[in-house]
Amino acid sequence: MSTNTFPVLFDTQMLGATLSTPYTVSGGPSGQSLQNLQLKFTNVTSATRTITAHAVPSGGSASANNAIAVDMSVPPNDYIIIPVPRLANGGSIQALADQASSVNVAPIGGKLHTP
Repeated sequence: MSTNTFPVLFDTQMLGATLSTPYTVSGGPSGQSLQNLQLKFTNVTSATRTITAHAVPSGGSASANNAIAVDMSVPPNDYIIIPVPRLANGGSIQALADQASSVNVAPIGGKLHTP
């Protein structure tokens, strides 16, 4: 019997100018996946900022193949919402902003599904 849990995946985090990992899908139970997640990127400055984000599979690294946003503009004092593809055990969300302490990231929705 499959189950779904709706945990708080991570607290809102300020992005740096280098790649960071706000969330990693736990290693178990086997077959677990993160589904239906959206990320809200909020620009807390009065200038347009850009973000880059990746949905990285287990054992992988951030690359053009798993990018979900590349140099995407976030208007001043505004936000954008980016959908995240399904991630299996060990997969991670990785992101950065063009300027440290200018954009934060928060999870919207999302569930952990165990088949």
